[in-house]
Amino acid sequence: MIDQLATEYASQSVVFLEYGVNPPISSRFSRWQAAASGQNLTLPYAMVDSGQHTSNGYVSFYSVYKGMVEAELSRPAQAELKAYQQRNGSQVDFTVQLKNLSGVPLSAANSATIHAIVYEDAHVQLTGRFVRSAVSKSITSLAEGATGTFTLATSGLSGVNWDKLHYLVFVDYRPSNTGAYDMLQAAIAQPLFLASPDQIIFLVDPSNPGSPSQLVTIQGPASFTWQASADKFWLTVTPSSGPIDTQPAISLVMSGLQNGWQEGLVTFTSSDNLNSVQVKVEVYYGTLQKYFLPVVIH
Repeated sequence: MIDQLATEYASQSVVFLEYGVNPPISSRFSRWQAAASGQNLTLPYAMVDSGQHTSNGYVSFYSVYKGMVEAELSRPAQAELKAYQQRNGSQVDFTVQLKNLSGVPLSAANSATIHAIVYEDAHVQLTGRFVRSAVSKSITSLAEGATGTFTLATSGLSGVNWDKLHYLVFVDYRPSNTGAYDMLQAAIAQPLFLASPDQIIFLVDPSNPGSPSQLVTIQGPASFTWQASADKFWLTVTPSSGPIDTQPAISLVMSGLQNGWQEGLVTFTSSDNLNSVQVKVEVYYGTLQKYFLPVVIH
């Protein structure tokens, strides 16, 4: 049933997660307790948002859960989030940029909190998405309309398949300082430093003058800058460095190309010198058959 709902809502970026209750993971279980305070509860527990919608006991799972999800989807987001993650040994580090659109200051007074969750595509109990780690950090002070940057890190993870892990970040607060918490917004955490596309293929006909080029999108925190280097003299990057929102163009020095196939690498390094990504460039130089395209991007 949960897997059916997960498939049904995948295109709407709704994520269904399963947490272990014994022992509960981090502060997430406290959100459910806050929303259900004073009730006579029975397992299983279910929560949508950070407690705006809850259910317990055996119910018509599909219709009840679907109703809670639909009610939440009708509400507008109250924050803007950009989230990034990177593996650091056996732990995961998160960097989160949050813009407060809630209409009120976020602070310890209303228990405002940033959360980061690591879950795995693994059938541990009931579903195929099991939470492996959940960490949080209190928001000391963030005025309405203001933007802040936060960092979080999990403890060491063991017994997980790193190729099947996913990373989710969200922010919540307690509007009335009592009762249920309210989730303002959530986001999938992207790799901390990324270049797209990561592979480019140029098909160059000598009879066609001019050097082809391809823009590359660099992704990372707003505070990052980057610099580029190429391992072949026939590859150029313009500009060769810049802020994170600058799109460099990879192009060719035509006089340096040889007939046939050749390949090179462009490496983009972040300003902290801790992160680098590579773009593979393959070039065919020669008379093109009619079924070739001038430029193909992967």
